[in-house]
Amino acid sequence: MNCKKVEKLYPLLKMVFPYKDSVFAIVEVSDESVSIKGKQSEIVGALPEDMNFKSADLMKKSLH
Repeated sequence: MNCKKVEKLYPLLKMVFPYKDSVFAIVEVSDESVSIKGKQSEIVGALPEDMNFKSADLMKKSLH
């Protein structure tokens, strides 16, 4: 299957930026504090900025 056909079948793939490792956050809330622990990783391939995506643009597109 060529790239054009994949893009046509799955148009949202253009907005997917996969991470090298799984990412997650654990949030613990108590009466006295909030603790956030998580895992960091890096995007594999082109960065959203490299493809002229801005966070607001991604949010708008994901809501439609």
